[in-house]
Amino acid sequence: MTMNRRDAMKTIGLGASLPVLPHQHQHAPAMKRAATELKFLSPEQHALVEALAELIIPQTETPGARAAGVSYFIDDVLAAGEDGDRQSFLAGLNWLETRAVKLHGIPFLKLPEDRQVALLEPLAATGNLEADDQPGVRFFQRLKALTITGYYTSADGFVTELGFSNGFTGDYPGCAHPEHKQGDAS
Repeated sequence: MTMNRRDAMKTIGLGASLPVLPHQHQHAPAMKRAATELKFLSPEQHALVEALAELIIPQTETPGARAAGVSYFIDDVLAAGEDGDRQSFLAGLNWLETRAVKLHGIPFLKLPEDRQVALLEPLAATGNLEADDQPGVRFFQRLKALTITGYYTSADGFVTELGFSNGFTGDYPGCAHPEHKQGDAS
């Protein structure tokens, strides 16, 4: 269920867009916000989003989604989004909770991690065409995209994970071909 980070980058085409990401990673300070500072999600919804994001990008030798503040990034995106998109996201959270209770008798966050992953795996499956799963599939696709974007635009993802500098290097030596060197009259 855990997505390989290289696959995650391919999923959103991040490789081509990295040089144009904002200089300061906009949501990096968001992870320090208290739950009372949520802009859209309730504390309970936020806890679920945080757990889901961490399942998608868990902590390894580098920080995971929780440490990167991805759930706060998602809260910011939802707060700034269209009402229909926000309501669709909340419906997806509700669908997931309903599914957890229906299959296991308890809410998603009370499930052991292996059961949480097992519940999410069919939603992540590329060819899942089960009619009952489609609301969850659409929700999980959106959640994965937001999680990946939030993570790889945070300092933890952009700098720590990918190794990019947190700013501009200022040193651009230019082309190394002799025929392109400035001042060469040849």
